[in-house]
Amino acid sequence: MTPRPALPLNEAGTVSVKLIGTRLHRARCRFRRLDGTTAFLEAEGSSEARARAALDEKIALAKRAHRLEAADLDARSTVLDLIERWYAFAIADAKSNNPVEPRRRPQTLATYRAYIDSTLAPRFRQIGLGEVDTPLIQGFLEDLTRTKPGAIKASRSVLMNAYKWGQRRGVVLDNPVERTSASFEVVRSTPNAARALTMDEIRKIMAAFDAAATSARRNAELAATYRDVLRVLTATGARIGEVLALSVDSYTPGRTARGGKRVTPPTLTISSTLVPRSAAEGGFLRVQDGTKSGKGHRVVTVPEWIDETLRARVKSAKDAGRTLVFTTTAGTAISPSNFRTRLRKTLVAAGLGDAAISPHSWRKTVAEALRDGALGSEGVAQQLGNDVATTEGSYLSRRAHIAPDFAEVLGALDPDAAPAEAPAEPVAPRTRGRRRSADDDQPF
Repeated sequence: MTPRPALPLNEAGTVSVKLIGTRLHRARCRFRRLDGTTAFLEAEGSSEARARAALDEKIALAKRAHRLEAADLDARSTVLDLIERWYAFAIADAKSNNPVEPRRRPQTLATYRAYIDSTLAPRFRQIGLGEVDTPLIQGFLEDLTRTKPGAIKASRSVLMNAYKWGQRRGVVLDNPVERTSASFEVVRSTPNAARALTMDEIRKIMAAFDAAATSARRNAELAATYRDVLRVLTATGARIGEVLALSVDSYTPGRTARGGKRVTPPTLTISSTLVPRSAAEGGFLRVQDGTKSGKGHRVVTVPEWIDETLRARVKSAKDAGRTLVFTTTAGTAISPSNFRTRLRKTLVAAGLGDAAISPHSWRKTVAEALRDGALGSEGVAQQLGNDVATTEGSYLSRRAHIAPDFAEVLGALDPDAAPAEAPAEPVAPRTRGRRRSADDDQPF
């Protein structure tokens, strides 16, 4: 006898329906689990159609339940359970020598953790995996545009990553996040939008820091340090975290020939950034190898006017046995958050308290200056450590394209101009000899 062919894993066989009582039907089929074993599934209904429908629900539940077992979840698991399983995997994967997914930085995972606790957990703690669809996720993200617009990007990333992870393990069959809108119109107030600075504004801000640095106040030394940080921002267009993470080895002084002619210009190697430590690492700040973007590791040439500042700062740091070029008076790293706070107070002193100015404004200022200096978008991107698309979209203001001068040509289309005289018709040359006849116009 030919053996019955085995069912595919996690699939049901042929459904049979039997009348087992007055107006009572039983639908039955075999179901093969993920471990290869086979079981029978049954369901009853007042009609054959209802019995089959009830069995279909049991089959779907069985398929989902057995897939969920692969990730230590069950059919009653919530969306938050899935998120927590993915996050645990992401933490372990980031520490692995052979990561399965692109390695995530500790501060990225810390940001995800914060938004899981504050935004995602309250919404998805009681929602089952089988209850989620794209409209539900879309509605959640749209609600955030009104309540917590800053949480949209990270929350969507967490949901997207969790569902992709679940799909790869057969936990979920569909990813409802993929069909949600990737961009939401977030209304931001004007003061939060960094812009390029004018030279007059830069001079006023530097003058305010100079005044604070030369005063008899307790923070005069720190004000001088902040002023020099701004000078480096102006000379490089680097991010504030990159400048505050500069080490004494980042600076390479220029070389001058005997005649006083500069042979090589001074340079800065930008290869790290300052990030917060996680609670497990003891808090505060640490220098992270690598910058925000993949193109961020770069060597930039600095102008002569900043060279003396860098020389003095590097020498001071080496004499004090410090690694970082810019530190607090206690020798610790300067917090980017504290720098922004001090900058806002200095802007008020400079009469620019209402201006939309942040450390990123210096970055946009450098980008605009390089573009005005006939350096293309690619050159600006290399200076900033970004790709061209990000540079054009975030740092270079849109300018109207200047078309060629066609004014003279288009002048012929002036409807008010007097019509031009028609050219005289050419006079046919007179033929000599015989008189022309009608036959002369025939082709043959």
